[in-house]
Amino acid sequence: MAAMAVGGAGGSRVSSGRDLNCVPEIADTLGAVAKQGFDFLCMPVFHPRFKREFIQEPAKNRPGPQTRSDLLLSGRDWNTLIVGKLSPWIRPDSKVEKIRRNSEAFWMRVPLVAPEDLRDDIIENAPTTHTEEYSGEEKTWMWWHNFRTLCDYSKRIAVALEIGADLPSNHVIDRWLGEP
Repeated sequence: MAAMAVGGAGGSRVSSGRDLNCVPEIADTLGAVAKQGFDFLCMPVFHPRFKREFIQEPAKNRPGPQTRSDLLLSGRDWNTLIVGKLSPWIRPDSKVEKIRRNSEAFWMRVPLVAPEDLRDDIIENAPTTHTEEYSGEEKTWMWWHNFRTLCDYSKRIAVALEIGADLPSNHVIDRWLGEP
């Protein structure tokens, strides 16, 4: 289960979502999730069939999207009911070289625009922050911060935190509570 705090001028509420790793039929799954009382669905951005294809080579050079058609849902439904996440099989930090290289190669195919190309207020040759300098608890926040920066601080990008039994330090919790 995932939860997002939604704030507004009149107060705040918590939305809860269902986190699934395999969604064969997105519309049917959304209906089932809604019947269970959840507000949104967390699901991998990439369709699971492309894992098999990419490892076996056919999808490596295949043009076009490597996910479902955006026409399966309305734009409003994609924006309000779906929280995209990386597929569990994309593991660029794996100790197994073949898995790591395959994940890294796959990640390089995701089109991203460098923030320097989007923003005029960036100072050239400014020092960059490296996630190696941060503790394990802070690395995740730095990944989020870098992703949010790449998206030019879009208000349509929000954090969905998965709360486990082991909580990080108060400093790290305070840092996350300050996020949109």
